Amino acid sequence: MQRIVNGLDMPRNSILCDMRKSLIHMAQVSIKEELHHSVGNESKIFSDGISRVEGRQILIYGAGNYGRIIYILLTRNGISSDDIIGFLDIAATDNTSLFNMPVRRPEDLNIPISQREKVEVIISVYISLEEQKKIAARLKELGYRSVRSGYEVAISFYNANNPMTRISRSDYWKVNMDSIVKGCEYWNDERSIETYVNHFGGYMHCDVERFIFETEHKQYFAPPPLTAKGYKRFIDCGAFDGDTVRDLIRVFGKSESLALFEPCEQNFSRLRAYVHENEENLAQQVLLFPCGVWDKTVQLRFNNEAGAASTMSEGGDVIIQCVPLDDALHGFNPTFIKMDVEGAESSALKGAKSMIQDLKPDLAISVYHALSHFWEIPQLVRQWVPDYRFYLRTYGAAGFETVMYASCADNSK
Repeated sequence: MQRIVNGLDMPRNSILCDMRKSLIHMAQVSIKEELHHSVGNESKIFSDGISRVEGRQILIYGAGNYGRIIYILLTRNGISSDDIIGFLDIAATDNTSLFNMPVRRPEDLNIPISQREKVEVIISVYISLEEQKKIAARLKELGYRSVRSGYEVAISFYNANNPMTRISRSDYWKVNMDSIVKGCEYWNDERSIETYVNHFGGYMHCDVERFIFETEHKQYFAPPPLTAKGYKRFIDCGAFDGDTVRDLIRVFGKSESLALFEPCEQNFSRLRAYVHENEENLAQQVLLFPCGVWDKTVQLRFNNEAGAASTMSEGGDVIIQCVPLDDALHGFNPTFIKMDVEGAESSALKGAKSMIQDLKPDLAISVYHALSHFWEIPQLVRQWVPDYRFYLRTYGAAGFETVMYASCADNSK
């Protein structure tokens, strides 16, 4: 779908409500046409980010966490490990290896020009597309002729980083067509509708250029009407090393109360150190929880080795304690809840149902970990609080870091 309009929030008067209905109808027609086209061509081999590199020798640029993820996604979906001949990394040193393969600097003379001309380089660093394009330009100066973004591989899956959910090997579009089309109805401004439609268009065509990127404000700190009640009593689920709190303090200054949840051991260690060093400047009260958030009190397996992308996993290397917010923070009375919990957002929200229903705090919930979250999460919240109005903004490349905001325009609610 082409960009609709850049518009403002649409209050509930008859003229603007009619405008919103018209925009939603246009969006639904557009996305339905694209879905019908995808379903109608399902017998063809869909050109996703994996099929585009099949039969080629591959070098993965980036030997960090994201490079590991791309390697796993490729090798679990038909790309032979023999076809991946190694990794490139500007920080590589002699004898560095990953998955028993060499990690070399891009200019390493052990990679001859003849090989650079034939190999497919996949940039697997979690940065903006503009930064990836600069890397691609430098690599081409070094003789690497074919360079593409690793985001093409990542958006070949309807669940982020799950190698068992490749779209082109499923009937995902057919099964979810009605839900995707209906999902247009949740969003309350033109920018959100546009973001939603272009997100699905990006996945349908495996086109990293399609996604809408927000530049007007920082992630989680959106202006009204996306937020309404402020950050005085702030819950951060997936607090990482304190990155969101640092942004909060820079933008809004000292808070009244902070409650920070982070289950990854190494992340929590950095978070705790940051809080202890800066506690007087952060809030009158800071509560630290070395655990995950869920819909009940339970211990779950957790992948503790993925840094910022650490997530619940049946094959996880550690067991962590998880708690529902309603139990852990009884009486906290939040004004704002942020969740970026690597796909566990639905369960985490269910564990906060009572405080959401009773207090109607502003919500900033990551929805990019699974395509179904784009309609399932607003649907869930609306069942509890019909007064919420929903907005959608994307802050990362290729649809990553997409946040659903929910707020009630009446601050007394």
